[in-house]
Amino acid sequence: METKMEALTKEKEEAVQTAYNRCMMVCTDKFLISKLKTCLEFLKNNTPVSEARKRAFECHRYARALKEQKRIFLARACGHAIATIHVKEHLQACLYYLEKYERAMAGYERYGNRVSVTKI
Repeated sequence: METKMEALTKEKEEAVQTAYNRCMMVCTDKFLISKLKTCLEFLKNNTPVSEARKRAFECHRYARALKEQKRIFLARACGHAIATIHVKEHLQACLYYLEKYERAMAGYERYGNRVSVTKI
């Protein structure tokens, strides 16, 4: 029988993997892809949480420098994907920004409001 800590660790690993997979499906930006690799490094136990947080903040800093709304949404999604390493609930924000990115790519002028997700 798995312990509570093992179950929580498994949940976090699944959240990190989901965030990584969803971002990599649409991401072509080399800077963001290089930062997203942090998720894989974490899953192999090679990245401390402090380093992951640093890389997530770099994605958000990058997003602030961008002008195109679609690219901003994608950079934010990637930042939250990496932040999932620190707190698994960042997966919700990652999926939120991916949804906004997809709506922007589809040509919608309004990108939608935040969706409440109880369980992912």
